[in-house]
Amino acid sequence: MRARHLGKLRTLLRASTESGLSALIAQESSLGVPLPLSRHIAVLSASGGVGCSTLAVDVAGMLARLRGERVRLIDAQGASPVPALPKGSSVERVSLPSEAWPGALEAWREVISAQPSRAELSVTDWGQVPLSSFQAIADASHAVCLVVSASRRGMDDAARVVAPLTELVPTAVCFVDAHRTATPATRRLVEQFPVPAVVIPYDRRRSFSTEETLPPDSRAAHELHRLCGDLVSMVVTPPAPAATGGHA
Repeated sequence: MRARHLGKLRTLLRASTESGLSALIAQESSLGVPLPLSRHIAVLSASGGVGCSTLAVDVAGMLARLRGERVRLIDAQGASPVPALPKGSSVERVSLPSEAWPGALEAWREVISAQPSRAELSVTDWGQVPLSSFQAIADASHAVCLVVSASRRGMDDAARVVAPLTELVPTAVCFVDAHRTATPATRRLVEQFPVPAVVIPYDRRRSFSTEETLPPDSRAAHELHRLCGDLVSMVVTPPAPAATGGHA
């Protein structure tokens, strides 16, 4: 237990020059806040090949580890292969039938109602989603993590999508550096993004070999920790549901 807290402290101190230590301490505190109701986090992307499914597994695994409780991971991205869960993880995995995709929202609702879980948090991996489906998924979620490439085009795409998306649901952005082209200038631009955003290095070896957790002192683990803190902060006190009856 002591080693776990020392590891968290090292993470906070490493990040203090970037975001401010006080903000990170508040974020760390929010990670363990009990939730009065179940909360749904959607992980999605507008394009394929950016590591959306790997990120969803990592987010679910880290949330389960940091909160010390079960987290449900729902695979809703179709027939694509899914990364393995980390060894010893308390993540509970549910997969939608492949034939339900791409119109998987109703099948997702059926899983939520027909398979109740003790998990307070559910993370749904929607994978690549057409822009026309973003609103329906946002209405059914308490927070969204948009996954894009850490390229100039990825930033432009995220900027176009984020503004209308944040009107529907709290949103964070994960820029995945798939081609290792991110520079200090890229990271400065991400820091100025209008919503919480992180840059995570992409490791192709982990695309379908996520049984081992990220090394705790790696940049990827540090950025993932920040992302999880942002997502939990968003769902602790979510906005009032939209008039369309979202947030199932």
